[in-house]
Amino acid sequence: MEAGHSFRCDGPNGAVRILIFEDTVDHIRDAVAACESAGVSVSVSTNLQEAMDCFEGEEPGKMRPWAGIISDIYMPEMGFGNQSISPLVPGGVPVALAAEALGVPFVHCTSGYHHGDQYNWICDLGRQRGWPQMVDVPSEREGGSKDWPKAIQVLLGLIAQRNGAG
Repeated sequence: MEAGHSFRCDGPNGAVRILIFEDTVDHIRDAVAACESAGVSVSVSTNLQEAMDCFEGEEPGKMRPWAGIISDIYMPEMGFGNQSISPLVPGGVPVALAAEALGVPFVHCTSGYHHGDQYNWICDLGRQRGWPQMVDVPSEREGGSKDWPKAIQVLLGLIAQRNGAG
């Protein structure tokens, strides 16, 4: 990373700013509430085109308006622009690959219990690439909220580590 570049991006009152990619309204509400509780400033993208547009023209080490990313994996309600995408397309994978290429800390936050074997290859890919372990909810919490507080905690740790403070 070039000297003078940091992944600490401040929002209102000095809060770390993060970007969340999520397609489900209830999960977005829970994510925003968890960010507010953690003192984190948040922007939300609900569209895969918007998500990928966030990376357009970006370069590794360049300052950006957010310090890290939390992304869902399978986003059946998320489209690409004004087109819907198959629920079998894991929109969180291109988001993770783009973040990785730019050196931006990221965490997948999901409720994978209902995806079964459908997301095992993503876990394998993440292990091979050295991605942080995804934050998933236990099957006994099925139907409930994702573990946004844990995802935020993991992401803040990765940001601190990237900044040399962890």
